[in-house]
Amino acid sequence: MPKIQPRPTNTSVSQYLSQQGIPPTLARLYAARGVTTLQETQAKLSGLLPVESLKGIHQMGIDLADAIKTEVRGSLNLTCEL
Repeated sequence: MPKIQPRPTNTSVSQYLSQQGIPPTLARLYAARGVTTLQETQAKLSGLLPVESLKGIHQMGIDLADAIKTEVRGSLNLTCEL
């Protein structure tokens, strides 16, 4: 089982996010992951990363299309990294 290791949290960012209405636990998680603005917490299409910034996205698309064609289930490692 992987060991859970706490990330350092920017307390000023965490407090700022909490003051903006983000629940304190989520604010700490966001701050630990480098989120610094309220806009970064919004789940909007315009806030998504550009497709080109995802490593291996093109190969993943090819692998996914191949799996759909051959109806392969559960045997692919379809992961993207930032």
